Amino acid sequence: MVKRLLLLLFLPVLVLSVGFVPKIVLANTQEVPYVFPSVESFAEAIEVNGEIIEGQKREIYISVPVYAEKVTISVGDMVQQGQVVAIINQEVTKAVAASSVTVPKISSEVSGDAIAALAEQYGIPVDFAAQYVPKETAPASAAKGDVEQIPREIIAPITGVVTQSSLQENVMTSMENPLITISSIEHFKAKMEVPEEKIQQVKIGDSVIVSSSSFSAACRGKISKIYPTAQTNPFAASKTVTVEADIQTGVSQLKPGFSVNGSIYVGENEELLTIPYEAVGQDSNQQEYVYVYSKGRPVRKNITTGKELLHTVEVTKGLGITDIVLLEPENIQPNLMVRLKGEYHVS
Repeated sequence: MVKRLLLLLFLPVLVLSVGFVPKIVLANTQEVPYVFPSVESFAEAIEVNGEIIEGQKREIYISVPVYAEKVTISVGDMVQQGQVVAIINQEVTKAVAASSVTVPKISSEVSGDAIAALAEQYGIPVDFAAQYVPKETAPASAAKGDVEQIPREIIAPITGVVTQSSLQENVMTSMENPLITISSIEHFKAKMEVPEEKIQQVKIGDSVIVSSSSFSAACRGKISKIYPTAQTNPFAASKTVTVEADIQTGVSQLKPGFSVNGSIYVGENEELLTIPYEAVGQDSNQQEYVYVYSKGRPVRKNITTGKELLHTVEVTKGLGITDIVLLEPENIQPNLMVRLKGEYHVS
């Protein structure tokens, strides 16, 4: 009878204590994010500066000045390959070009009647005619064959953006500049300066990463050209050699002229065991360490670090590839149990 009464009294106490056990356990447990060590490829990098240039650019030249009666584009316009960008008045162009070639000398005093007659003959403004009537020894810059081959239409040779144009309606163009320059928006290069003492390390095909405050994501590419000579660079302590890299990723965010910082990866790739910087602690003796997860508890391991990468650091001693490494070691309480919160992924 006494045993039965004791059991009846103890049973409620047992039930209540069981309800408190999970809370006691949780109160003595810390939630910690974790990460597995990674193996990363590493190559020595040469840090350089430069700019983005067009990977493909076409300039349209004609060997004689031309008179455009219609221009359909301006700087900044997108054009398609084969698109008509200007219509040339062949009669006016040929007349002016022929006059430049065949008239050896004309008095500098040209009569107003002669100018008016030329303007009426070709349907052009009088002031325009006066500008292009030869007044001195005419330059023999336009051969007869060139005059005969003046096109009626100027056609875009590639798809891209108009970055320069000397074409204006009802104005004779100069031969000093291209009629139009079109730059591709699908191909870009990074043109960068390498210190002369490091150029021997660089070779065609080396990987490149370029970044800039002008665009959000870093771009990757390959060295495609190494210039044959060095030149003085006012912004560098020594002479530099220019290199070009074909950009392969992130092209849509680029524009010619953007300033960039570049990393050229040279030499053989090494395989490095790495962990995030957030997993490494340092004590008062400058000893670096990590906490690893073992049977529900944090276990400290002293480590030796090596090369420092963008988001991770190499561990050369003290850590294995299968270790579960806990993050934020400075916040870990060594005497408390650990509950893994979630795996951390390096960005």
